[in-house]
Amino acid sequence: MRSLARLLLITSLFVVGCGSDQTGFSKSDGGHPSGGPDAGLSAGGSGNGGAGGSKPTSNGGTQSAGGTTAQGGSGAMSMAGTGPGPGDAATGGTSGTPDSGSGSGGKMEQPDAATGGASAGTDSGALDSGPGGCPSGETSVGGKCLKDVLQTCTKATECGSGNCVGGVCCKVACDAPGACQKLDGTVCQNGDTCIYGPQMDGTSDAKCVSDKCSKPSTCFAGACTKGTPLDCADTDLCSVDTCDPAVGCTHTPIDVTKAGNACDDNNVCTTDTCSAAVGCQHGNADGVKAGCNDNNPCTTDICAGGTCNSTPLDCSSLTNGCNTGVCAAGVCKAQPANVNAACTLGLDACDTGGKCNASGACVASGNACGALSTACTPCTSGANCMNGRLCTCAQAAPVDIVVGGVCVANTDDCATNPCGAQGTACNDPTPNGSKKGDFTCTCAKGYGQKAAGQACTDVDECTGGPNPCVAGTCANTVGGYDCTCAAPLGKIQTATGPQCACNLSGTYALVANTTVSYPPISVLGIQTIEGSPAAGLPNVAWALRYNTIDAAKGTVTSQTVACGGTTQDLCDTAFGFAHAQYQPTQVYGQPAMISGFPTITTPLSGVVPGGAYTEAALVALSGIKLDNSAGAWPVCAECVGPTHPVGSSCTCPGGTAFTITNGAQWLNDPDGLGHLGFTTFDVPRGGVLTTAPNPPPFNYTEPSVCPRLRTGTKYGYAEFPGLATNNQAFLAYSWHAASRLQSTFKVDPTAAGQAISNTCSLSGGITGPDNGHAKAEARVQGCETCTTSDPAHPGVCWPTGACTQAQYDSYDKVTQNQQILAASFTLAPAPAGVGDLGAMLAMPDGAAKATAINNACALVRAAYPSVRK
Repeated sequence: MRSLARLLLITSLFVVGCGSDQTGFSKSDGGHPSGGPDAGLSAGGSGNGGAGGSKPTSNGGTQSAGGTTAQGGSGAMSMAGTGPGPGDAATGGTSGTPDSGSGSGGKMEQPDAATGGASAGTDSGALDSGPGGCPSGETSVGGKCLKDVLQTCTKATECGSGNCVGGVCCKVACDAPGACQKLDGTVCQNGDTCIYGPQMDGTSDAKCVSDKCSKPSTCFAGACTKGTPLDCADTDLCSVDTCDPAVGCTHTPIDVTKAGNACDDNNVCTTDTCSAAVGCQHGNADGVKAGCNDNNPCTTDICAGGTCNSTPLDCSSLTNGCNTGVCAAGVCKAQPANVNAACTLGLDACDTGGKCNASGACVASGNACGALSTACTPCTSGANCMNGRLCTCAQAAPVDIVVGGVCVANTDDCATNPCGAQGTACNDPTPNGSKKGDFTCTCAKGYGQKAAGQACTDVDECTGGPNPCVAGTCANTVGGYDCTCAAPLGKIQTATGPQCACNLSGTYALVANTTVSYPPISVLGIQTIEGSPAAGLPNVAWALRYNTIDAAKGTVTSQTVACGGTTQDLCDTAFGFAHAQYQPTQVYGQPAMISGFPTITTPLSGVVPGGAYTEAALVALSGIKLDNSAGAWPVCAECVGPTHPVGSSCTCPGGTAFTITNGAQWLNDPDGLGHLGFTTFDVPRGGVLTTAPNPPPFNYTEPSVCPRLRTGTKYGYAEFPGLATNNQAFLAYSWHAASRLQSTFKVDPTAAGQAISNTCSLSGGITGPDNGHAKAEARVQGCETCTTSDPAHPGVCWPTGACTQAQYDSYDKVTQNQQILAASFTLAPAPAGVGDLGAMLAMPDGAAKATAINNACALVRAAYPSVRK
């Protein structure tokens, strides 16, 4: 059943972030404090069971008033409770008497104040703010108040665990440092993990292993570092120096008389020797040497400079355009080549069309000045000397001209700028006499050439094709056009000119609907959790959008604020209960939670009634930050934190090691509830009711909708039963986690149910990187357990403290098994009364901003109600 915790955490966040269908937290014994599960034990709560412990059996949501003993006991702290009353027993503790015991009823700071403190007795005792009458953070052990794990200590006798490590109480003794570690500087992480101090860099430690090919290992940054390799080089350069880790350095002499020895360079043109002072030597053996011969009569073979050189007989003096110089039996000759190929051998600048004949001679076929030339004279200089020739052209009207040393007709149309004032370039494809009036023009924007040979004229963009305004009225202007747009459209600029597009500026409501299915879950072959119906179960998530239009760029920039969402009940057929989770209202207005949604910018071109819309991919983070928001997701909770930068290793439950490729850090208290990561709470027995100012869409009242797939009596709610990785059962009270959502919002007018309406409200689909669906991922940072056996809170699963490593690992290590069947969204102007979200976002962070956003979210949820499933 452990996989369902992961399922609940993820589906509650699915589309637009930190969603939940429940806000606030209230219990019949005084409520859960907004500052975290321990705040109500020391300073009174603010739950709905009574204002500040106003019930006769409540003391600010922590204990019954007046202490726990019949003799007066310990009373409440002066801050315990928020209800009115002049210090009576129902609102803050009873008065102590001199002979009623060792405790007092608590000092009455202001007898008529709303804090409800009781008048002081004459004997001063400890404040009853923890188990066994001990102060907060301490527990009675053997009649003594000893400090709990992670409390400040100076010696072991102060701690209930019996271990004082690094100034805090620790569950473990921290007395077995490893190699290159020491007790000095040891700290206790999370109350149950020893982080030993590193030995000084350079220290030798017998626990570090070395071999005979390196110097002894030393310590660096708290770990063994292998010593530098030994230098086995000796002074004899005629030996081969190596090192064997088991033996050490070895030195093998070089025998130059043996083939393949270390000094043999396999060169017949050198003599190999070895000197102990300078090593291998290779002297040049110049001249004719055996083995230096390619057996070709057209080459000369000889050793020179230590190299065997085969030099071809040089016959290149006989090579030209029509002949190739070749060697035959050691003799050079000219061999005719390239018959009928173009050549210039023996021709001058006035010859053209030279070709090689079969005898190797180059023969010209024409006058290089062209057919319009009457004479051609080779030249080297002069104003009319072009390409080495002086051409005389035949007379014509107009007079023939010489272009590049060729006589041509003067027919260049572009010489008179025929394209007009709006022409930016002119091109005549036949400037050499073949055709007149065939020029083409490049025209300025808003102008065009109707046909070749015509000047640039104004183009009427509003006729003869699609409306360039897309929607609205198009009016032609000289060199352009303009658009008139009727509400709800507005004019924007694009790369091709103005357009009409939906004016999406201002505050909008964003509602996402998803359908999720999941299979039954069995343990040891017995079904424990009922699967979803075949058609899946609907979830709804709400959000607010603030849109800003940049008409000059044609874009809309959107800021998103999550407003919660629904999740389905899980039907526990094994125990006959329903399980559910929720998040408190406060997360919706917290700045840290808002910042989990990046600002996105979307082009508005074509966003008109009946058109299409596509947002940039959205990556929303809650409770965590990543070096690359869309990069690798942490493989387990142990891979998150400042001690795991990119390139380092982390080890997940089960002992599997991974290399970090994307740094990840938990966000500290992003929802104001005092934990790393955001918090979700278990729905307790009896369900959860709330009278908070911003109520959720549903209250968890008995009975639930479970079971769904069969008739019969409906289940009540119960705390989620967990099974730790060590197979020990426990009850879960809250989870502290992180999530990432990757999605893209699109409107495809060709798809059923997707459209941009005439009022510019959008209905579309949600896609993403998970086989075309949005992708949601979660990591569990920690959790809190509870017990139903607390005599001070009968029938209530009261929080007992942080989960063990094995307990929250059981939630973090499982694989989610739900499937998204469908996902869609609606983006429409916000309901009346929501107000200006931009003004709310500009408010300074604090209670006023949170309240304003919460109230706006409540209106969105009320405007788009859904049925609980």
